Amino acid sequence: MFVNRKKHGVISSINVTPFIDVLLVLLIIFMITAEEITTAENVSLPDVNSSPVLEKSDCVVSIAVSESGIIKIENHDVQIEDFSVKISSIINKNKQCTALIYGDTKAEYGKIAKLISLLKQNNVQTVSLVTQKENR
Repeated sequence: MFVNRKKHGVISSINVTPFIDVLLVLLIIFMITAEEITTAENVSLPDVNSSPVLEKSDCVVSIAVSESGIIKIENHDVQIEDFSVKISSIINKNKQCTALIYGDTKAEYGKIAKLISLLKQNNVQTVSLVTQKENR
């Protein structure tokens, strides 16, 4: 079939359907991997019957404590001695911060208690322990 270009003119529009398809695939991949990005450390969370819903905050700091005692702030390894310095640098940028502690079920209780104490000393307003819902 032959189309007369003089009669219909040149088609100069761009077909955006393949572009939208690629964007949707990337969005799905991001949604699947987003949870893995926030909790990259392999932490086995304790099971509980219920957990409170957190209030929205401008600043949320994720802290993970692994079974072996490794502490990570936003997926960066931190020694307990450097913890206050790192937290205070985050808090200085955002006054109202919430700290989420992802503590492994086999992590040393004393280390988590020390982190909570250091967070309170650095004026972190809200400290929450992250758990997972108990399977019945």
